[in-house]
Amino acid sequence: MKKNAKSKDLTPGWVAAILLIFILGLAGTGEAITRGQAVAEIMKALEIPLRTSSGEAIKDIPKGAPYEAAARSAAVYGILPPGEYYYPTLEITKLEAIYLAIRAMGWNHVAQTSKKLIAETNGTSSLSSPFVPYVEIAQRMQPTIPQDLVDQPEENLSAADLSILAQWLRACKQGCAFDKSVDVGFGELKVHRHGTGAPPATWIIKIKEFPIEATQAAQNLKGKLKALGYDVLITSDDCALYVAIGPFDSYLKGWRALSALPQEFRGILLPHGGPPAGALFWSALVIDPKVAPSILTAAPFGKRRLPISEIASESGAKAAINGGYFAWDLPIGTLKIDGTLARHSFGERNAAGWDEGGNWHFGPGNVKAWLHIGGTAFPIDCLNEPPSFNGFSVYTPHFGAQAIKIPHDAMEGSVREGLLRWKTPSASSQHYIPGDGFLVVGRGQARVFLAGTKLGTPAQIATIFTDPAFNETKNVVQAGPLLIHEGRPYYRDERFAPTLTEVKHPRTILGHDGQRIWWIVIDGRDSWHSQGATLEEARKLAYGLGLKEALNLDGGGSSALWLDGVLVNHPPGGEERPLPYALVVP
Repeated sequence: MKKNAKSKDLTPGWVAAILLIFILGLAGTGEAITRGQAVAEIMKALEIPLRTSSGEAIKDIPKGAPYEAAARSAAVYGILPPGEYYYPTLEITKLEAIYLAIRAMGWNHVAQTSKKLIAETNGTSSLSSPFVPYVEIAQRMQPTIPQDLVDQPEENLSAADLSILAQWLRACKQGCAFDKSVDVGFGELKVHRHGTGAPPATWIIKIKEFPIEATQAAQNLKGKLKALGYDVLITSDDCALYVAIGPFDSYLKGWRALSALPQEFRGILLPHGGPPAGALFWSALVIDPKVAPSILTAAPFGKRRLPISEIASESGAKAAINGGYFAWDLPIGTLKIDGTLARHSFGERNAAGWDEGGNWHFGPGNVKAWLHIGGTAFPIDCLNEPPSFNGFSVYTPHFGAQAIKIPHDAMEGSVREGLLRWKTPSASSQHYIPGDGFLVVGRGQARVFLAGTKLGTPAQIATIFTDPAFNETKNVVQAGPLLIHEGRPYYRDERFAPTLTEVKHPRTILGHDGQRIWWIVIDGRDSWHSQGATLEEARKLAYGLGLKEALNLDGGGSSALWLDGVLVNHPPGGEERPLPYALVVP
């Protein structure tokens, strides 16, 4: 960007805007613009409809004030930060105008990410710190903000400046984009945003998230809140139920209601619904080939599920991303951790596998496992789940030191150093899983066999993957669908519902470009910040980034990318979802 090449950067639109000001009279160009006038012009340029919430009292925006409707609408939408006095009749600086313009486009999260991770001075180091990232975004995005607006930004905005700002915003409304790459030592962080968003239809206060099957618990909380006089609704996605207060037709109303909630019901204010919009935000961590990620579960840190930020920070990791699908506290699909199979397959869905040498493989992730004990091989029903009747299951220590939900009619055996060390009926057992081995659980005929097996008998687990390349990898994550394979868009029915494949959602992608690994998270379910992507749109993004392999991981409220103490993406639930495991850069 050439900071001093002002005239060269002027488009016919900019020239027309300046000529209009000149025609109106040079005396008017120095007249300072009020805050109300500026926000009215910003909303008009971005085609944001006026919306004045009924019964909304805003002390510093009196009735009959100039540009009252625009100022009230900006407060209703949350363009004006709540809790601060706006005073629409006061003069506005260029800096404040840029700040409000970026917020009105729905780019607030980009600014916050820039502030935390990707800030550069760009000559703005002398500015008030809260505004710096907003100015930097405006300078770096395309179309770039005219230099006249960032020269001496703490000066008052003039009529000429306002006209140029409006012209720039109209250009942004037609199409705008921001891209930034930052070296993070072991790789590169990429951040992308394009499009101006559309304000949400309403807002809700999310109080608590429940497992999708915990309908009674959700209803109980709903009843408790309704008894206190709140309007309550229960929403859901594919994985969870949310008990929420609302909806509110105003961000400001929601914010005030949130501030007044009793401490036991502290929640998160979220957008709820909204018109289709072209806004999209994604972030990617591109990891050097010499760096091999690890799989870490939550259990070593005291819980069966934790946000990936806690898993990463507790382990001292540099970065983390969410993994494959899960059912509340257990992963769904093949999971091989540091050479040990920890979860059984879910059909023939695709997977990614890798070793410490940076060798990666993508393909069908189904695997068969056998328990070899006393010279006899038995198929293993499942891993870290109770067995069927007459079957064996195996519990590893990855998801806790104690096995849960084991039927009372089972027999348990502890295997350490490849030998059966003790056995006991499950009815009298504490279900302890040895940290350096595994727990065998048998029912029916398997129980009879285990009961008759002598202590000290050799016991081990053998696995065979349908795709033999996975036999050689130390780590495997099954998820799907596979989006790109061998450099081409890949289509195979992996039995996912159309609600997952054809609807825009947040997405997480694990990919490889032939040399480096890509962790990509696409934000979604927010018409102002990022609409999300269908599976086909995610495929096109991965292909456009040059990936040779790309596997879709768990998405929605599970999508999360954490780097150096900062959550880079913005989860649709307003906070991270606790997960049973994460992929981390140690």
